[in-house]
Parts: sequence; C-alpha cells; structure tokens
Amino acid sequence: MQEADERRVEAQRDANKFGVMAEDFLRKKVMGARLYDEIESQRENAPADRKPTAEAPLERKWLEVARVVRGELILLWRDRPATEITRREIQDVIEAKAETAPAQARNILAIIKRMFTWALHTDRYGLHASPADALKPTIIIGEKASGDRVLDDKELFALLRAAARTPYRSGL
Repeated sequence: MQEADERRVEAQRDANKFGVMAEDFLRKKVMGARLYDEIESQRENAPADRKPTAEAPLERKWLEVARVVRGELILLWRDRPATEITRREIQDVIEAKAETAPAQARNILAIIKRMFTWALHTDRYGLHASPADALKPTIIIGEKASGDRVLDDKELFALLRAAARTPYRSGL
C-alpha cells in the first residue's frame, strides 16, 4: 500500500516537471498535436531540412516559441518541478539576456508568462499562482528603445507610387 502511494507521488512529481509542462504547452497551445507529433518524428527519424506537412500551427510564431522553450528554458529547468521555479529565477534569466539582447529578453519574458498562465489555467501541474505574473518588462529590462526609421530610396519610391495610384481622398 505504501509502495503504491510512493509510486503515485513520484508519477505526479514527474508530471509536474517543467520539461513536461513546456512540451505540453508547445503541443497543445503553440503548435497543435499533429504538427508537434510530425516534428517529433522527424527529429528522431528524418533529416533536419525536411519541412513539416501537417496542418497549420496554432500560432504564427510557433517556430520562435519552440526555439526559446526548447533551446533556453527547458535547458535550464527541465527536471525541476514547475512549482519550484521562482520569480527571482525568471528575473535572473531575463536580466542576463537583457544585457546582450533586450528585445529577445522581452520575447522570452512574454513566452514564460504565457506558458505559466496556460499551465495555471489547465490545473495540471500543481501551480496555484504564476511566478511570472508580477514581472513587468519595463521594470526588469527598461523602456523599449525606439529607433528612428528612415525609408531607403526603393521604399520611398514604392510609397510614392502606391500613393499616386490611390484615389484622391486617400492618396496624394
């Protein structure tokens, strides 16, 4: 009896690991089950340059989200229970990334927040609150740097041509 309880607790602990949660997030929220399964089978059996043929992903930027989740987050926290990941740890990851790539740090924070919010709402990973909820990119990373954009000659030509072809009320 006690042995069965220990196995059940161990199985629950494994199901609550960050790596399991992150892969479930990719499969159920970002990529969709069919695309996820096809990509997984290609990773195991086929060359990397083969394009997936399954249905469209659930999110437009699925490839970037998968790259961040698998290439950065799972590497950090794969075997840790999702409930043990703290706000401070997330903030440390974001601050470290912000030193070299502030825009990427914002993207990673947004993905982390979405993943933990999704996991919280599925009620499957033992979370009672998201450790990323209170994190604000402007406080951790700073204000977004807005750069001035200048059109090059080709872009300016295309803009003027499009404006000339547009009826009077909308164009030039």
